[in-house]
Amino acid sequence: MFKSAKRNGLVLLIVMCLMVLTACGSGNKDEASDAANPDATSTKAPDSGKKQTLIVYAQDDQNVFGDEAKADQLFGDFKKENNVNLQIVSIKSSDFLQKFTISAQGNEPMDVLFTNGQFIRTFYSKGLIADLTNEIKAPADRFNQSALDTYTYGGKLYALPWSGATTSALYYNKSLFEKYNLKVPTTFDELTAVSKEFNKNGIAPIAFGGGDKFMWPMWYFETFAQASGNDSVNRTFAALQGKAKFTDPDFVEAMEELGKFGKDKILQDGVNGTNMDAARALFIAEKAAMFYGGSWELDGFSKGIADKLDVALFPTVKAGTKVQMTGAGGDGVALYAKVAPEKKDLAVKLIEYFTSDAVHQKYVDISGMALPANKNIPTKGNAVVAALKDKHVPVTVTFLDWYWPKEITEEFQIEIQAVVGQMVSAKDAMAKIQAVYDKIKAGGYDFDSTK
Repeated sequence: MFKSAKRNGLVLLIVMCLMVLTACGSGNKDEASDAANPDATSTKAPDSGKKQTLIVYAQDDQNVFGDEAKADQLFGDFKKENNVNLQIVSIKSSDFLQKFTISAQGNEPMDVLFTNGQFIRTFYSKGLIADLTNEIKAPADRFNQSALDTYTYGGKLYALPWSGATTSALYYNKSLFEKYNLKVPTTFDELTAVSKEFNKNGIAPIAFGGGDKFMWPMWYFETFAQASGNDSVNRTFAALQGKAKFTDPDFVEAMEELGKFGKDKILQDGVNGTNMDAARALFIAEKAAMFYGGSWELDGFSKGIADKLDVALFPTVKAGTKVQMTGAGGDGVALYAKVAPEKKDLAVKLIEYFTSDAVHQKYVDISGMALPANKNIPTKGNAVVAALKDKHVPVTVTFLDWYWPKEITEEFQIEIQAVVGQMVSAKDAMAKIQAVYDKIKAGGYDFDSTK
């Protein structure tokens, strides 16, 4: 899973590859040589009889797929039981889209893709991955519905989660709340009240690196989840399809709620001049009672304030709605659309195999991930990890900037900074975002370009 900074950095690369992906030719070969894929790590056994070779492209920053011994731990049983070779192309996440694009353009054979979740909709929209709806047995038995929703388009499932889940959290220092005899807030009114007490005692209520503007959209995902009546993904799709507008009341309301965090002094002074590292340092130094961020912050905070650390859900900002967090249920494993017909069933079987409880447990043990995508895998760690898995992940909604075009993402970053800094009204901010959409729409942008 990519952190927000990495996700933001991928946007330009995605756009550069889209036209090439659209033009990719058809066809697949039965075999591929390591010479054609110089980065491939082979886990093949000697050919015998009608043994087939499945070609797997894997995002692999930890070198789990690329390490032959580790790959054999994961796939050895599958190869024996199905009399199949696996040719695994192990690729760094930063290189995956480019390598996949080149291979697809050159009609290189591919069967199964273990890739960054942010790429899945791009591949779907370009017709490069296959519908798995009728191929996968009871996926809800091993994944939260929110994780499956991430890869469901038009009511059809196009990928399964395969790596660690990510979610958001309001981290807090238990000792500071106890010291000032304060209750952890669950509503915005409660948050405002505790913020006044912390400010009075020289403690910043929430630390955040607003100077790193790429992080701001996460806040909007939280408030819009509630302002939209817990329908933020569908409302986002509607806006990107031109069936709704970013100036509609629910979009504006979410921005208004976000502006209150600045107006009511819930964030530290000078939040828009503070980067994420400085905000983390404030929290670890116990100069801030809370910190808003993703589950990827857990390791650093666990080392920094240890047993003083705990997590809470984002506060309720709109009565009558559920709190929903933001993140993703795990990176996606998909079936390449041009898989050879004689390999399709075997490739689907590999996806089923890897996402099964037993094999995913092996992957967790090897990779050391804290939050497995498979909900049946027990977490390893402290009560904070358990809380993230049991309370946050099940109510997590996909990062909306996985769907936004880069122009919309960039404008949201700018406008949220301005709204929180009380420089522009929420209404005017959303009007500017709508104007950006209108401009790219006039220039040919189409959310459902191949549908």
